[in-house]
Amino acid sequence: MMTDKLSIRKRIRRVVLYSVAVLVVTAAVLFSLVRVFISDVEAYRLDIEHIASAFLDHPVKIESMDARLVGMTPTIIFNRVRLLDKTGKAELVSFEQAQLSIAILSSLRQERFVPKQLVVAGINLAITRNKTGDIRIQGIDIPQLEKTALPLSSGQDNELAEWLFRRGNIALRDSSIIWKDLQRGGVTRQFDNINLQLMNRGKKHVLSGEISLPLPLGNQLEFVLDIKGDIQKPADWVGEFYLRGEAINLAEWQKELPKKKGFGVNSGILDVQLWGELQAGQLTQLSGDATVHKVLAKAPFIRGTVDFRMLAGIFDYRANAGEQVLAVERLQVIRGNEVWPESRVSIHKRINKDDGPDEVEVLVDQFRLQDISQLLLKTKFLPRSQHGRLQQMQPQGEVRNLDLQVKTKNDEFAAPFFLQAEVEQLAIRPSGKIPGINGVSGTVWTNAEQ
Repeated sequence: MMTDKLSIRKRIRRVVLYSVAVLVVTAAVLFSLVRVFISDVEAYRLDIEHIASAFLDHPVKIESMDARLVGMTPTIIFNRVRLLDKTGKAELVSFEQAQLSIAILSSLRQERFVPKQLVVAGINLAITRNKTGDIRIQGIDIPQLEKTALPLSSGQDNELAEWLFRRGNIALRDSSIIWKDLQRGGVTRQFDNINLQLMNRGKKHVLSGEISLPLPLGNQLEFVLDIKGDIQKPADWVGEFYLRGEAINLAEWQKELPKKKGFGVNSGILDVQLWGELQAGQLTQLSGDATVHKVLAKAPFIRGTVDFRMLAGIFDYRANAGEQVLAVERLQVIRGNEVWPESRVSIHKRINKDDGPDEVEVLVDQFRLQDISQLLLKTKFLPRSQHGRLQQMQPQGEVRNLDLQVKTKNDEFAAPFFLQAEVEQLAIRPSGKIPGINGVSGTVWTNAEQ
């Protein structure tokens, strides 16, 4: 009985293998016949362009057509393609080649050619973010950039974008994108050697790719964007994203990002991996692993600028209308020639929706007083009248399990406050009426009254 079952399985396996082999050979023969048929393009140009228009779901003009097997997948190749508008008169975009692979099993089941994937090579696109935040896409001729990259007005039909985002599975290879941001005064960037993959299922879109960055911006970006909503309206996006960047120049990138009064980066080179979540186009969660070198930054609570040789850590940020929480694990800091001990930090901000101050709680695993005192002198948290005293006292020692609770308004420190921490080998020099101490350990706490 067992022998009969094995024999049946072997026969079934042979039938399957022979069927696949026959299918592949048949496909190869058919595609060879197709290649013979289309070898004389001029004689059959209108017929071929009708075929290409049907497959690409839009009027097109092509220079030549080919067909081949890529592995076991039949693939139709259109060369020197000009994608036209719905009227067939105006050109939307041109590209070097379009490769359309055919899903064999689906085609057999449905008794028609079913596209599997469209790969477009050598396409040049201009993507414009207009002042309302919406995204417009158009084809361009890079040598004739000024003539062909005029931004589409809000009333014009964004037909090319509709064609791209209607495709089930489309890939862009060896292409270029010109990005123009009218929300940032028309800042324009060109990105070359772009490879993108786009999958569309109605309102669900998955966009992934690799981008070689222009030299001032950094080395490379890799990303995956998985969202629901109108992909041309970032304010509608709900979903997740992943980003990896190499040697990102923060000073250049801040020109591309929304500005917040008082914040800025004068220098900094970043290596980063990010995972994030979006709700209605707003960032609600951001986690990652980041290392940044040669940082020179400013903020509303800093006097002038503050510098670091290196900052690194694993972080998690979450935000909603009522609070913001930032947690950093394995925080590493090098400032000047001082290497700080590795630590953990969390900052929890509760936002007051009325006119009252916000509540901020800072928890720190461990740090050295001598490191923090030098940094404190650069902030507005300490009145200038106390700067000289702090410099005289030169505090030293280890601090653990710090809990600092403060109130802030417009990013300014406001009393009252509460502080509790454990100290080891605390030492300060005498200053005025404050005596010097040395080698003190214990738990300390204080507030605005004490």
